[in-house]
Amino acid sequence: MTIEELTAKPSTDTALIDYVKGLEARVQVLEDKEALAALMNRYCRTSDAKDWEAWSRCFVEDAEFDFGPFGTHHGRQKIREVCEAAEEPYLAMQHSMTNMQFQIDGDTATGTAYLWFAGVQDPANPAKHYDIGGPYKWTFRRTPEGWLLSRMHLRVVWTQGDEDQSVFG
Repeated sequence: MTIEELTAKPSTDTALIDYVKGLEARVQVLEDKEALAALMNRYCRTSDAKDWEAWSRCFVEDAEFDFGPFGTHHGRQKIREVCEAAEEPYLAMQHSMTNMQFQIDGDTATGTAYLWFAGVQDPANPAKHYDIGGPYKWTFRRTPEGWLLSRMHLRVVWTQGDEDQSVFG
């Protein structure tokens, strides 16, 4: 409904209430999508900073992390332990996500993005790095702490560079 349609109706009280409710619902979807994007940016930023405590708080307690050929891991603490150990050899990292999209369904949501990970083991030689790329698929849950990851799946499509230690291997 447009504002013109709203003001043309004889009973504007009910129409106005319905119009405002519709606007509130649309704004809520936008706020939810922004919160999910902020969550995923925090996921990347805290991983790159190796702030594993903050990083692990991106997940619900019973989360599932499916890293394709590198296995599936369950529970916030286990996911933290596996990822912290896997990324320990990299003294510098950059997790980048592009093309993020989210679908909201009440207190759950799904999302997708493309990952480009670069890990450097020797900051004195940044030209030697290991890269991984592929699409992410996520499921999220709204919690009292805000939106959190409940399931994450990465399909590794490509890798580049030589690595001395296998990521999640």
